[in-house]
Amino acid sequence: MEIVSGSGEHAVLFQKRFPEITWKTSDPEHIHRSSISSWIYHEELNFIMPKPLAINVKQTPWKIPSKLRLFLKAIISINMIYITS
Repeated sequence: MEIVSGSGEHAVLFQKRFPEITWKTSDPEHIHRSSISSWIYHEELNFIMPKPLAINVKQTPWKIPSKLRLFLKAIISINMIYITS
């Protein structure tokens, strides 16, 4: 799962590069989640990639669905690192 997925460009790139992994996205901003969904649809990955979650890392505990928690192997952050610097 990627937190703070931003526009979704990283997510679709990684999903295409690693098709054996289900790439789950999230972002607290509705406009970013809309962009992520648009990228997923544009790249025709909507049958592979789930819709983005509305996770705000500042609000704990994170609202990760229990079904996802069972299969979650890793959490990464690409966008949040350079946004905070």
